[in-house]
Amino acid sequence: MGRNRCLALSFAWAALVLIGCGGGSAPQPLPPPDFNISVFPLSVSIGVGGITTPVTIPVNPKNGFTGSVDIKLQGIPQEVTPSPSSSFSLAAGASQAVTLNVSTSATGGTSSITVAATSGTLSHNGNFGLTLLPPPMIHTFDTGTMLFLETDTATETTRVGLLKSWGGSITEVSLNGTNYVNSDDPGRQIQTSLWDGDPNYTTGWGYNPIEAGDHLFQGSPLLADTLLADSIYTKTQPIQWAPENFGGGPGNPALGDAYIEKWISVVLGYNRVFKETMNPQ
Repeated sequence: MGRNRCLALSFAWAALVLIGCGGGSAPQPLPPPDFNISVFPLSVSIGVGGITTPVTIPVNPKNGFTGSVDIKLQGIPQEVTPSPSSSFSLAAGASQAVTLNVSTSATGGTSSITVAATSGTLSHNGNFGLTLLPPPMIHTFDTGTMLFLETDTATETTRVGLLKSWGGSITEVSLNGTNYVNSDDPGRQIQTSLWDGDPNYTTGWGYNPIEAGDHLFQGSPLLADTLLADSIYTKTQPIQWAPENFGGGPGNPALGDAYIEKWISVVLGYNRVFKETMNPQ
């Protein structure tokens, strides 16, 4: 009986040992290094002759990826030039902003541009849309009281208006008939105002020729104006804002000792954008 008891106990102990050793599993292998790319924004649009807003392309490393990634932009339309280039390399975690310069001879339309990214045997793609807007119709006209420079597309009319009786100052910048310029008095508008750095304006209003006119609503004289097909030129002799301080008054505006020349034109590629170049003399 004693021998049988010892054999049973030994067998039970051995079974417990075997069960405890057989319950584990091998560790899973780590996934290999890799990367992905992002593209944002997913679409850009620009008129012919313009430059797009930047498209940013980052390389996002995964699982300890530290390699270099070659980027190629594919499907770029003719007359469109990417900057800095259509091909470049990025380190893991880096990004690159790309702009597209559109020639004035480009054709309007929509394209899908592929961003191909490779590093050794790894490759991933992204894409973004590019819409080239046709150029707007540009024209100028004189209504007798106003000079206008206008752009027209299929859906928008944008224009700049200069009031001739107020020195050719800009009294209208409008989109589809809504004017965004304040013209409550000749001291507002979009215009040039000249100042003297020495006088004290707190005790009496000093030197201040205004392109539009004075506080008595007397307008500055418009000496010359020229309308070209896509631009406007004006030359004005601004009058003092406070004529009473310079020997003038009601019915007697005080001419300033300066002249203001300006040229207004449309910025290519942006039918809502106008450029003003000034030359005070």
